[in-house]
Amino acid sequence: QGTGVTLFGLSNTSYQVSFDGAIRSTSASENILFSTSNEAAGVHNVSIIANPSSNDQVLSLNQAVVTSAVNST
Repeated sequence: QGTGVTLFGLSNTSYQVSFDGAIRSTSASENILFSTSNEAAGVHNVSIIANPSSNDQVLSLNQAVVTSAVNST
């Protein structure tokens, strides 16, 4: 459960990320494949789909970090 997730890894191919069933825009930078925050607290589904155009293109998912907002009340 959480309010966000960051996917760390490397890619030299195009890919798509689905968050709770909706395709989200992506732009990899500094080993971050995807990141979202300020989502509603709860259980979420995330998937990443590589779209290689040749055998030498890869996507490597190294770590997923789930974040939670701290309730200040």
